[in-house]
Amino acid sequence: MAAKLCLRRLQKEMRAYHDAPPAYCPCVHVDESDIHVWYFVLEGPPSTPYHLGTYVGKLVFPSNYPFAPPAISMLTPSGRFATQTRLCLSMSDFHPESWNPLWSVASIVQGVLSFMVQDDVTTGAVETTEEEKLNLARGSLEHCQTNGLTRNLFPEYYKERAVAVEKQRSAEKEDGCGDATTTDIDTYADIVKAAAAVRTAAAKGEASVALRQLAASLQIESDDAISADTLAEAIKRVPGQDEAVSSAAAEAYLCLGDLDAASCVAPQGNGSDERNADATMTSDDDDDDDASCARRWNASIDNFIASGPTTTRAWLSEVARLKEEANAKYAAKDYDAAISAFENAVAYCPIYSALYSNMAAAFALSKKHAEAVAACDVALRLNPSYEKAQQRRAISQKKLGT
Repeated sequence: MAAKLCLRRLQKEMRAYHDAPPAYCPCVHVDESDIHVWYFVLEGPPSTPYHLGTYVGKLVFPSNYPFAPPAISMLTPSGRFATQTRLCLSMSDFHPESWNPLWSVASIVQGVLSFMVQDDVTTGAVETTEEEKLNLARGSLEHCQTNGLTRNLFPEYYKERAVAVEKQRSAEKEDGCGDATTTDIDTYADIVKAAAAVRTAAAKGEASVALRQLAASLQIESDDAISADTLAEAIKRVPGQDEAVSSAAAEAYLCLGDLDAASCVAPQGNGSDERNADATMTSDDDDDDDASCARRWNASIDNFIASGPTTTRAWLSEVARLKEEANAKYAAKDYDAAISAFENAVAYCPIYSALYSNMAAAFALSKKHAEAVAACDVALRLNPSYEKAQQRRAISQKKLGT
């Protein structure tokens, strides 16, 4: 059964990748004799030591993929990774405990590129000077074309890439830019780090702070209110990691209760549009008292944050549908059904603060004020400035005499 699921998933991902490859990750090649073996290409982003470089990597998926991560290695020397050596990354087989089955091949390859342009130490990484990286970048395409492991993998792409690289180098020489040195590499690293910080901000109720930091890393001047449209346009310019940064921004907006802004910045994405609602729920507490509800909701948030980015437009559309369904039951004054519907919605999307605030309103009208306070507490964990949640909690606390 696992082998059949693996085959279907890889076939689906192969089609999706060919239809919409991520930026700076233009193509993949699947071994004709073994669908578990994939090869991918990374193009060095601007303002990094890998600029105009061309690097081939390899993925080997286990038979129980997507429930276990692939082995990842690089075949082209870059000065960042050793060749033909398994890499220790959060999305590789070195760390099955951090693997998320909803991650796609596209997100894996983007993750490799993101790690490549940073300087973190890990198994499989090597230390070289910037000049060595630049020299390897200049010779990387020729290496791909002549090395026995890679020369037959992407022959048409290599031809097109050679023309594009030569054209770009000529343009840069005319502009006096030379080899496009790494003056902005720290800025790129700041963007990646800021995006990663957004996910952990939910646990601290600091999504708005994280959004401002992300905007600053993208060189957006803003006050407390950051335009989602402006942020979305800036994220498009992030080389090789725009999908992950978009997902992080979307999650921050969900924490703040703004589904429209989340949908605006969310990536198109090729990942799974399905999310197992039960995956974010805990089964330790079967009773329905307010304390167990709060523990369950908070555990769902923690599990979601730890599981890695999964946001796609289709996923957000389903969140919107679930919210609308719950709100409709609330409007019909069927409060018990509304509470149940909101519970389903927060299981599917545990970081959307508006769901907890709206559920609190349904609890209050059912005269379950302790549960209403607990729901508001969770909403305020995600967004401490959420005025509706503050007001609803105060009303229910007054009813309880606390």
